[in-house]
Amino acid sequence: MNHDMNRSSGYRNTLASAALASVGALLVSWGGGCAAPSATAPTTPGAPVAVEDYVSGVTALESGNRAGAVADLEEALERNPQLVMARRIVADIYREDRNYERAAAHYEIAASLDPYSHANHYHLGFSYQMLERFRDASRAYVRAVELLPEDFATNMNLGLAYYSLGEVDPAIFYLERASRIDPQNARIWANLGVVHESRGNTILAEASYRRSLELDPDNLVTMGNLQGNLVTQKKFTDAIAIAEQLIKLQDTASHRIKLGEALTAARRWNDAAAAFDAILTRQPRSIPALNGKANLRIQQFEADLQLNNALRLEAVKLWQDSLKIDGNQPQIKELLNRWGK
Repeated sequence: MNHDMNRSSGYRNTLASAALASVGALLVSWGGGCAAPSATAPTTPGAPVAVEDYVSGVTALESGNRAGAVADLEEALERNPQLVMARRIVADIYREDRNYERAAAHYEIAASLDPYSHANHYHLGFSYQMLERFRDASRAYVRAVELLPEDFATNMNLGLAYYSLGEVDPAIFYLERASRIDPQNARIWANLGVVHESRGNTILAEASYRRSLELDPDNLVTMGNLQGNLVTQKKFTDAIAIAEQLIKLQDTASHRIKLGEALTAARRWNDAAAAFDAILTRQPRSIPALNGKANLRIQQFEADLQLNNALRLEAVKLWQDSLKIDGNQPQIKELLNRWGK
């Protein structure tokens, strides 16, 4: 059985998914090598009964009985804590089941028993990362990358761990190293875009997002990040085009909000209003649409040489409606106090 959790899959949103920060979502690699379990008794010394439990656990796992496998392997480890293969396998099961607390506890011991195994340290780092123990994750990944410097997943996830700690320079160092190891991987360029943007380097961020989209053209997260980046750079024509493309791929309120905001920034008032109205027709209580249209009307009011007071009053009404739905919006209250007088 292969315990590698598909190196090509992404963690969405992940950190952060980790969805991290307003600049976009990062994509963690779920990969990490691990040898297939063997029903042959391990050479680690231990009571014969522990070996029998180990063999029984591997057999259960191979037959698809994961619960039985965990029970037998845990029993084997109770009898002999030094059974490294049993510990690795049960840790892998917990990791695959996203029980990262239990996985980390076993990988910690496995890494101490077999400190020269890259997989032990990598999976320990990954488990810590999923638990948002980013300092511990970075330490485990550093050891893993010392053992296998050219491993793509380790370098990328180490970079993301450093980013989560606010340490941008080492984050970029390891992410760029990962991009050299596998330059055809769309995730690494998407992540580099997020990190570059976090330090205000919008030009490098744009280049990274565009490279990612060359490799994965319909990735909605990366497209959204690029669209926001272009608005920041005041490249409104391109930002509007990407927002429209997002809507074609997936017509959601969040994508129409992006379109409305880009059209507002471009001072295409009527088109922006139509974008927000399209949302409010379907979702009258959409707070982002109410606030977006209010912002549109205030910008339009400020740009109007005649200072059309009807625009200001409409914005005030929209903010009031938004606060009736959710009163915990300090920024909107501040805007209402400013413009409602």
